[in-house]
Order: sequence, then structure tokens, then C-alpha cells
Amino acid sequence: MVRKYPDLERGESSSQTGRDHIPPKVFKAMTRLTKQKANLEELLANIGAFNAKSRTAEIAALLDKYIPAAEQMHTTMKKYQVAFAATTAENKKPKQENAQLEQSLGKATNEITLKQMADAKLRRDYADAVAVLERIPQEVLDVYAHGDHEREGRPIEER
Repeated sequence: MVRKYPDLERGESSSQTGRDHIPPKVFKAMTRLTKQKANLEELLANIGAFNAKSRTAEIAALLDKYIPAAEQMHTTMKKYQVAFAATTAENKKPKQENAQLEQSLGKATNEITLKQMADAKLRRDYADAVAVLERIPQEVLDVYAHGDHEREGRPIEER
């Protein structure tokens, strides 16, 4: 891994960042609780007139496990709510910075595009000027090069 990605670094430890770690045990408990809730919803959805007594016993047994687990999860989630709030706040900062960077990138891109357009116009104007010069006959250019153009350009009475 180090050879393939030499610039990759490990994250900072929680002792340096001050963030609270949410242990995998909590996630596993939440997964179990979610499965119990799904089972409970399924049992409640399939209650009918003919199976009400048997479903009531199954629901009561499931609730005996589900209610204490839900209360315990509620207590645990309260404990980690501070960490969730801090993490949410931390996640908003990079999003705001990202939005600001995107905005400044857009401005810079617009400025670069305008500069490129101005450069292209200058190049086009230069190419047009060169094209005009190339259409001038060589005799006229020779007269101009020798300096005779000043005498020939004046009216006759001034010569």
C-alpha cells in the first residue's frame, strides 16, 4: 500500500482531534434493534382475526426484548449526541469552504476565459494587419523603405 500510494497518510488519532469515537458495539446493537423492529412491524402487519391470539403472544415476547433494548439505545444515543453534533458541525465547514472555493474557481475561470478571448482578438487583429501588409505591392514598400514617401506624399508646390 505504501509503495502504491506514498502520499497516503493515516488519520489523526482521537486524542489529537478530541473527537469521541463511536464504538462498533453501538452500531451492532443498532443493527439488532433495527432487525427486531422489522420483525415487529411484520407481525403487526399480518395480524388477522384468525391468528390474533398467537400473534399477540409472539408480539409480547418480542416486545419483552425490544423495549429494554430500545431504551438502552436511546440512553446510548444521548451519550453520543454531542459527538454527532460536533461531527455534523465539522462536516459543514468543509462544505462551506468547498462552496467558497468553487465560487472563486468560477470567477477565476471567467477571468481566464475573458483574457483568452482578448488574446484571441489581439491575435486575429494582428493576423488581419499582416494580411493587409502582404497585399501592398512590393514597389510601394520599396518607395516607403527608401524614405521617398515623404517627398512624394507632399503637394507639388511644397517641393
